[in-house]
Amino acid sequence: MYKMLFKLEFSWGTLSKEKLQEHVANKVITASDYKEITGESYIDPNQQPTENTTTPTEPSQPAAPTN
Repeated sequence: MYKMLFKLEFSWGTLSKEKLQEHVANKVITASDYKEITGESYIDPNQQPTENTTTPTEPSQPAAPTN
């Protein structure tokens, strides 16, 4: 029932993928419904690997003298 409404709303641009993800998480629609509506596979945001925000640091090099 909700799938058809959400499909229309998504096509109109009044329903975001993020909101659809919430509906999947709350079991209002299925992951299969999400794919049918958006054309993309549903990926649970809680299961996505987190990005490594640390970057290796390199030792500082002294600035080359300018003449």
